[in-house]
Amino acid sequence: MKNKGLYAIVFAVLVAIFGYAGYQVSQDQPIPVIQQTEQKTIQVKHESGITEVKVNPQRIVVLDFGILDTLDTLGVEPEMIATAKQYTPKYLSKYTGDNVQDVGHLKEPSLEKLAELKPDLIIMSGRQRPYYDKLAEIAPTINLSVANEGYLDALHQQMTILGQIFQKEEKAEQEFQSLKSEILKTREQAQASGKKSLMLITVGNKLNAYGPGMRFGFLYDESSLHLPTVMEKSDSIGVQSPGGKVISYEYIKEKDPDYIMIIDRNAATNQGGVTAKDLLDVDIIKSTKAYKNDKIIYVTPDLWYLANNGYTGTLLMLREIQDAIK
Repeated sequence: MKNKGLYAIVFAVLVAIFGYAGYQVSQDQPIPVIQQTEQKTIQVKHESGITEVKVNPQRIVVLDFGILDTLDTLGVEPEMIATAKQYTPKYLSKYTGDNVQDVGHLKEPSLEKLAELKPDLIIMSGRQRPYYDKLAEIAPTINLSVANEGYLDALHQQMTILGQIFQKEEKAEQEFQSLKSEILKTREQAQASGKKSLMLITVGNKLNAYGPGMRFGFLYDESSLHLPTVMEKSDSIGVQSPGGKVISYEYIKEKDPDYIMIIDRNAATNQGGVTAKDLLDVDIIKSTKAYKNDKIIYVTPDLWYLANNGYTGTLLMLREIQDAIK
């Protein structure tokens, strides 16, 4: 019994000694606590819904070259960027290098490749509209299509959203105001010239026309360029194809525009085949004012067809329009 009592006293003393020592260690060298901080997010309202997006995402997929153009203008340099490299317009050739990931077809991107890339954000537009739900399953996805009508407001909204996501709000607003000023200046020149246009695109061996309310809305939208055109808005009623209204040579002769701007779609998508110049090399076209005055303008095809809602791309298109109305 005496031994048991002695053991108890010794045990109590040891507990007191080591307990105090442990207290001292915990006071002098506190155990570090892991601090978890959530990355800031914003909610983006877009054409296909509302999506919560990380601010300044570092792994992004861009499925629209106009948007890629604007991101480049804003100086966005993410850790990883991916796009449909084979369709990249020449003026954006910096995005065709090995440092840029390829997602395959522009209209039907590889979902398997996208999943492998593990993006923080996917940015799409109208071309990929049927894929939105599948893309959204892979990563937060926003649809930043620009409308045919109300073009300037839609472009402003697009640039504002990109500015908020990538913390470039001030630069986005400055660049938009600069672009708006150039658009309005070109509109004044076009209105003063009194010349009427016709916008065409070749689709295979067909000629299609664009007018008010159709694709390339910035050309005729009252809030944007509002170019005088021989194609009335009524001509586009019922036209559902994004490729425009199929027309005949007789239609062009009847409308007899002062100048024609034409996009060679085959050249824009590297398909080869019949060219726009081949299609217009006929006598009935040679009898038009546009031909006689050397005002058939073969615009830069990949720029107009693939990147018509980007900052730099729009400036380049404005220059081609300015040349046409001189």
